[in-house]
Amino acid sequence: VMPDGDERDGATALDVASRAASRAEDDAWDAHHDALLEWSVADGRDGSCNAPWRATHAGFNIGAWLQNQRAKMRAKKMPRDRATKLDALTAAGRLWIDAPGRKGWKEQLEKLAAWAEKTNGGVDYNAPVGTTHEGAKIGAWLATQRTRRRDGENARRPLKPEQAAALDALVLRGVLRCEKADPWPRKWALVLKWGEERANGEHFNVPYDYKDGDERVGVWLNTQRQRFRGGTTKNLPLTPWQTEQMQAMIDAGKLWVHAPDDVWEKKFALLLRWGKEKTRGVNYNVPQGEEYEGVNLGSWLSTQRARLLHETLGKNRPLSDDERRKLQKLIDDGKLRPATPRGKNAAKGQGKRAPRGNLDDVDAALNVDLPHTSKRGRKT
Repeated sequence: VMPDGDERDGATALDVASRAASRAEDDAWDAHHDALLEWSVADGRDGSCNAPWRATHAGFNIGAWLQNQRAKMRAKKMPRDRATKLDALTAAGRLWIDAPGRKGWKEQLEKLAAWAEKTNGGVDYNAPVGTTHEGAKIGAWLATQRTRRRDGENARRPLKPEQAAALDALVLRGVLRCEKADPWPRKWALVLKWGEERANGEHFNVPYDYKDGDERVGVWLNTQRQRFRGGTTKNLPLTPWQTEQMQAMIDAGKLWVHAPDDVWEKKFALLLRWGKEKTRGVNYNVPQGEEYEGVNLGSWLSTQRARLLHETLGKNRPLSDDERRKLQKLIDDGKLRPATPRGKNAAKGQGKRAPRGNLDDVDAALNVDLPHTSKRGRKT
């Protein structure tokens, strides 16, 4: 049965569009190829076509394009006519497809085995990322193979069946780890460590900017709170075991997931205690980065100064009128240094000033039975 006129016209239009797209792709490939040849002899070059990754010529990103062509050649995915052109350059010694010194997959695995045998008797193939052996970067290579194995068919260059089988055999022998170690228990242990050491086990609400070595424990805990609450697409849900660990702390009243309403008031009270203890109430200028009672009070105060200066500050909510009044009272009394306006805000001076309101609560908090000390240290 012959298709009717409309169907033939539609098929013809698709064929025409497909051929046009194919020609456009061929033209683009030829243009990059020609630009690469021109680049190879421009500016006194010796005809080598091994352009660096960032190289450009005549408006074409020939370096990135060449890297892509090499990957296709190695994966045997290059159309025959294009492969013939690149093979001709390789045969002439003007182009390499496999980088000089590049080791084949089987050779890299053999180097890894030799390293394991030499360093631990062959019982552990888990070479650290920076490991090299006999000129082969086996650590970086192994990290790439782990990623390819985990990603399966979704990998940029999937492992061949025999390659995946070779890795699986090592995993079954117990000498190679391919799955990522779960960092959650280790980082949760750092939260518990902070609570025991900094808060005597009374709570485990690690400050947002707290770090243990290179581990950003406060940031990590904040992310776990988001995962616990749910409703976020940025992070995977917690596992049942992880949820159980956090829920136990929440039920014991030692961890909050939804920020309490009085967090700001508690930190302001901490600021007042710091001033009374450290300067006998002369000033409340906590140095940047100084910790007090397990809280990075200096960093918090720096943020409040900036919030007082600006109506809005990043993700921080605006200060309430009461919060602004309390900070402004300390500034007006000469006990707190304000933030310095910068850039386009410098001409405008200080941001929104706090309403006067009732400041008896601040005066009461500042009225302590300690002898007043002048700036020169004399008691009066």
